[in-house]
Amino acid sequence: MENRVKREKIKVLNKETEISAIKTLYDTIWVYSYESEIEKLLDLYEKAKKEQWNASQDIDWSIEIDTEKMALTSQLPPLLFQEIWEKLSEKEKINLATSQISWIMSQILHGEQGALLVASQLVTCAPLYDEKLVASTQVIDEARHVEVFHRYLTQKMEKEFPISPHLESLIRNILSESRWYFKFVGMQILVEGLAMGIFGTLEQFGEEPLGVQIVRYVMKDEARHVAFGVLSLKEHINDLPEKEKRELVEFAYEGCVALRNRITDMSMVWEDVGLPTHQMQETVEKSPIFQEFLILMFSRVVPNLKKLGLLPDYIRPRYEELGILKFENLEIPF
Repeated sequence: MENRVKREKIKVLNKETEISAIKTLYDTIWVYSYESEIEKLLDLYEKAKKEQWNASQDIDWSIEIDTEKMALTSQLPPLLFQEIWEKLSEKEKINLATSQISWIMSQILHGEQGALLVASQLVTCAPLYDEKLVASTQVIDEARHVEVFHRYLTQKMEKEFPISPHLESLIRNILSESRWYFKFVGMQILVEGLAMGIFGTLEQFGEEPLGVQIVRYVMKDEARHVAFGVLSLKEHINDLPEKEKRELVEFAYEGCVALRNRITDMSMVWEDVGLPTHQMQETVEKSPIFQEFLILMFSRVVPNLKKLGLLPDYIRPRYEELGILKFENLEIPF
């Protein structure tokens, strides 16, 4: 995937801010027919309007987070780090667990801003009236997600990590891609589908009530976003020329590689807590339980790729090498 972005620092309101200018080229579609083309999308639009929530009012921000208690009582770090965890002192356990959850939430935050930018593009480039309506609700959803995770990280965790280069590369490519259906696959099927897997794991193993409350609200939004992608793409994808279909298959595979690396590469965490990066990374990657967690993250992605015809026989060996085909036949709503 080509990196088309460079970073620079500019002054905004007398404060130095780092930005990336992403060159984009895609058609803005002005639709003159206001008749519904996909009835299920209108149902999704109605559902989105009913399920709007306010991050300032509906989240109980009075809940305090005891990071030490969270680190020492959570089930997740001992499962992921296994023998490494038992060798750490209590202080090291607290530092590692706190850094890990802050890193996870930071990547979610960065991904949500990426989703906000892509959703704004979907409003303009989606070819159907129904799709534009649903995309408009996703814009406000993603803005709310950026707000809520930023507030959680800065006010409660007090630690924020930079974006993973793997995640950044994928989102840059989705944003700069000129074809609207590539944007739908990249964001709605891959990024949002993976987010559902991560949120499901956090909800299952999370013992910190504020974080779990946030995740449950966000999951309802993300489920609609994935449904939006599947419903829209099902109407269009079979009509693609074979050459573009193959390019889309390749794009989806490369996106899964980037997402897998985004989960696996925790070098920022190891560096933050002062543990040997290579040794820690190698130990975690060899952990059978970590591999199971990794596969679980793709439990929403792979079935939808198969449903959309993006897992043809010729690409399957490469997915098998990634180890994420286990859930390909899982029955999910979308």
